[in-house]
Amino acid sequence: IGRAIERIRIITEENMNLTDDLNTAIGSLAIHNEELQKEVQSFHFLSEEKPIMMGIIPLESEVKMQIKFTPLARHLEQKLGKKVEILVSKDFETAVRDLGTGKTDIAYMSPSTYVEAKKLYGSRVILKAVRNHSPFYRSVIAVKEAAHIRSVSEIKGKRFGFGDKKSTSSYLVPKAMLLKETISLSDLSAYTFLGRHDAVAWAIVNGDVDAGGLLEPVANKFISKGLKILQISDDIPEFNFCVRQDLDPETTERITQILLQLDEEKTEDRNIIKAIEYEYNRFIPAEDKDYTGIEEMVALSEKEVA
Repeated sequence: IGRAIERIRIITEENMNLTDDLNTAIGSLAIHNEELQKEVQSFHFLSEEKPIMMGIIPLESEVKMQIKFTPLARHLEQKLGKKVEILVSKDFETAVRDLGTGKTDIAYMSPSTYVEAKKLYGSRVILKAVRNHSPFYRSVIAVKEAAHIRSVSEIKGKRFGFGDKKSTSSYLVPKAMLLKETISLSDLSAYTFLGRHDAVAWAIVNGDVDAGGLLEPVANKFISKGLKILQISDDIPEFNFCVRQDLDPETTERITQILLQLDEEKTEDRNIIKAIEYEYNRFIPAEDKDYTGIEEMVALSEKEVA
C-alpha cells in the first residue's frame, strides 16, 4: 500500500509537470498565432495587389507547363513581393494576344511568337535561354522507325503533322526544311496542325501521320517509343521572355535582374532552371537583332498560302 501511494504521488507530480508543459505550449501557440495573423494580414494586403501574370506558350499539356514554371513563379513572387500567377495559353496565337492586350505582363515565347507580338503589339524581348551552353536550339523532322522513310524527299505525297501555326520549331522551320527539298504543302497528301509538340510526336508514333516537325528535345523523349529523327534543322535563336509594351521600367528591370541572377551552380537556382527545361543553363540578355533571321523566315512563309 505504501509503494502504491508513493507511485500515485509520482504520477500526480508528472501529470502536474505535463500540465505546466501544456500550458507553456498553449501560451507559445498563442504568441505564434498572433504573429501568424500579422503575416496573414500582410499576405492579404499583398494579395489584394494586381498580380504579375506570366504567360506560357503551350509546348506540352497545360499541367506539364504549370509544373515546369511553378518554381520560377514562386521565386519571382518571393523576390518581387507580389503574387505571380501562371497562365498557360490554349494556343500560340492566344499567347501573343494575351501579352499584347495586357492580360499577361511577361511571357515565355518562341522566336516566331515574339516576332509576331512585337509586330502587332510592340512587345519587348528581355531575355533568352541558354541551352547546353548555347543560345540556340534545333527543330527536327521525325518519322516512325517502322515506316522506313530514309530522307526528307521521301515525305512528298505523305501525311505531315505540324504543331501550332504560330510555332517556330513545329511549323515555320519544318516547313522551311520541306521547301528546301522542293516539297510545298500542296505536295503533301495531307497536313494537320496538332498544337503541342508532344501531340505531334504521339501522332507519328501512333501512325496518324507519316512525318512531323517538332522540338529536338521533345523528339528525343519519344525515340524509345519508336520515333526516328530524320533531319535536324540549323540553329534557331532560343526561347525567350518578353514583356508587354507598357510594363513599367522598374518592374521590367527587376524581373530581368532576378532571372539574370539565377545561377546554375546554386542548387535552388538550378532546380528552378532545370524545371523549365533540363538542358537550360541560365538566361542572358536578348535583343531584337537576335531574331532578324526569324523575321525573314516568317515573311517568306507568309508569301505561301498555307
